[in-house]
Amino acid sequence: EAARLIAGGPGGTNGLGELVVIDVGGATTDVHSIARGNPARPDTVTTGLPEPYEKRTVEGDLGLKHSLDALCEIIIGRDLPADFDAAVASFRSGNLPSSPAEATTHRLLTACTVQTAMDRHAGRLEEVYGPMGRTLVQRGKDLTKISIVIGTGGPLVFSPSPGEVLSGAVYSPSTPAVLKPESPRFYLDTAYVLYAVGLLGRDDPDLAYALALKYLKEL
Repeated sequence: EAARLIAGGPGGTNGLGELVVIDVGGATTDVHSIARGNPARPDTVTTGLPEPYEKRTVEGDLGLKHSLDALCEIIIGRDLPADFDAAVASFRSGNLPSSPAEATTHRLLTACTVQTAMDRHAGRLEEVYGPMGRTLVQRGKDLTKISIVIGTGGPLVFSPSPGEVLSGAVYSPSTPAVLKPESPRFYLDTAYVLYAVGLLGRDDPDLAYALALKYLKEL
């Protein structure tokens, strides 16, 4: 509800435009895209069911507390700090980072969460060869032209480097088939109010929209 209101504005006019919201939590990570997601390249065709303008995906294996075991499997193969296991054990007990080493591990886990959730949410390009030669086929939404990515959820709101963590939501030349935003501006829900904006927007969209703009900070 909040993502739709911010994108469209009260009454569906004068909002910020198409955007993505990434909500990192203790059990899941949710990604919301308010965007048509049509192909950005003229030589691309789409396949599958039409994508909804308002789309939400919930990743049940990407959480900074209750889903740590699954998240740690995903992060295998990356460069990990020496005390990674000890820090994870502390987080599993419900503790927040209390040392520079734990803060480093927490930032690494959060960045992995953002990147993986966006990789799954964004559409993909596939090369298909047939009688007419090579064709690019798009599955899911093309988010490459999205200009705004908003971060929320405790691990992002209270991160000392939210911009660095959100960089995993950006298109990477190393994985060109994943259609993530190419050059978005990052915003942070600094007061952790987007849930309230969504609820309030049902009764007073003008006030809710003003509240969102007040606490969204560009990074």
